[in-house]
Amino acid sequence: VLRDFVELKNRILNEIGEKSLDAKMMMGYVHNMSKIPPFKNTEVTYFKLGDDVWPKMLEELKKAKHYIFIEYFIIAEGKMWDSILEILKQKASEGVDVRLMYDDFGSISYIPGNYPAKLVKFGIQCIAYNRFKPIVNVKMNNRDHRKIMVIDGHTGFTGGINLADEYVNLEVRFG
Repeated sequence: VLRDFVELKNRILNEIGEKSLDAKMMMGYVHNMSKIPPFKNTEVTYFKLGDDVWPKMLEELKKAKHYIFIEYFIIAEGKMWDSILEILKQKASEGVDVRLMYDDFGSISYIPGNYPAKLVKFGIQCIAYNRFKPIVNVKMNNRDHRKIMVIDGHTGFTGGINLADEYVNLEVRFG
C-alpha cells in the first residue's frame, strides 16, 4: 500500500512537472514538509479581499450536506459572523455535523465567555481553545492564528481573514 502511494505521488508530481517545473517543486516542498500528497483535479481560487470571499463562504456553507468544520483565531459578533452563524444553526438543525473551534484570547473582547454553551444549544459543537487565564503564562503566547473552514471535505477556505466585520470592510479598525 505504501509503495502504491509513493508511486501515485511521484506520477502526479511528474505530470505537474510536465506543465510547470515551479509547480512541481512547490508541490514537492509541500509534501516533504507536511506529508500531504499532491492531488489532481482540484481547483484553487484566490480572493484578494475579505469582501470577495465572504459571499462565497455563505454560498458554500448553504450547500453543506454532511459536515462543516471551522477553526478561527477571531470570531466577532456582527454582520459577517451573524450571517455565517444563521447558516450554521440551520445546517445543524438539518443534521449536518457542525463543529467550531476558536481561540479564546483572540475572541475575548468580541464574544461572551460562555459562547460554546450558547452554540451547543443550537446543535453546534464548539470549543474555545487556549482558554484565557489572567496570569502570566508562556503558553498564552503560543497561538497559531489559524483560519480554516472545511465543508463536506470538498470545499475549504483559508487565508488572512477572521470572522469579523473589519475583515470584510464593514468596520474600520486600523484606518
